[in-house]
Amino acid sequence: MNILSLSNDKQILDINSSVAGRIMTYGELVNNFVVLVPNRVDLKLELSKKVVVWGIGGNNKIWQFYKLYIKAGELLKNKNYQVITSQDTYFLGLLGYLLAKKYHLGLELQFHGVEKMAGLRKIISKYILPKANSVRTVSQSLKSILMDEFSVVENKIVVIPIYVAPCTNIEHLENNSKTFIFITACRLVPIKRVEWQIKAINNLKELSVELWIVGEGSEKNKLENLVKGYNLESKVKFLGWQNKEQLCDLYKQANCYILSSVNEGWGMATVEASYHQLPIIMTNVGCAREVFKNGESALIVESLDELIGAMKNIFANLELRKKLVAGAIGELNKLPDQEQTLNLYLTSLKKAVI
Repeated sequence: MNILSLSNDKQILDINSSVAGRIMTYGELVNNFVVLVPNRVDLKLELSKKVVVWGIGGNNKIWQFYKLYIKAGELLKNKNYQVITSQDTYFLGLLGYLLAKKYHLGLELQFHGVEKMAGLRKIISKYILPKANSVRTVSQSLKSILMDEFSVVENKIVVIPIYVAPCTNIEHLENNSKTFIFITACRLVPIKRVEWQIKAINNLKELSVELWIVGEGSEKNKLENLVKGYNLESKVKFLGWQNKEQLCDLYKQANCYILSSVNEGWGMATVEASYHQLPIIMTNVGCAREVFKNGESALIVESLDELIGAMKNIFANLELRKKLVAGAIGELNKLPDQEQTLNLYLTSLKKAVI
């Protein structure tokens, strides 16, 4: 099977990135795996014998769309492809739909959530999603959205949770640190609702607690000003972007992970933090209730007041922290392992073949 993939993740152009590593793994499932990704300049990168990535340059989306279409056409004419897969369901999804229709190929669309789903993007998605031969998503909740809001028939949908490799870590729940560390790692954008965590810390400032915020984004200045307004500079630390190894070191020092998003497709960071033996407090999004059960493997909150209460409870109760960590690991062990996950990817691609 030969696959043409349309991706919007520029990290794939870095051969040392985890994204490139995943793509090379996917490439082993098929004969050839060729990826087109919008980029500032044109380039070609051979990740492996089976995986080739083309960066397609352009100064704006319209020009990039045109160049992607032309390059894809050149590739499709010269090799016997079976499936086009698109990482989104609007810009690249529309391109994939047009190409699949012109060259009579199967179309797989990847649905990762509704964070950016509004206006023209939603109109395009509603049009092309039901026409795809296969739709890959990460959770049962997103499957329900696909069926209820986008009219995708159930037998076209393949649910594949994001695979995170288990890791071993030091036992740090009984450390002797005088300060209890809450940590979050995310893009600092409105949908992540990090301001809830800062407001919660303001309510807990009499306790020996800190909040470590890992990440960068458009909301950073706003969040920093909120911290200053509450005089929480000694309680809240902005640590910027960290690579995987650096983040693991931070997890070793922390005591609890918080996710306060308005919406998530999955919430991979909660899985990673759980493998580092951190108890989880999270809003009812993504893998909440699907993987993490309230009171058993995480504390799931619906409001700022509930978040404050959960943080107080976690801070004061070591046995609860131990229970949630053990419960989370038990639930994560039920998820597909790497081999099973790859087989599910292959199932979705085969479903797309026409």
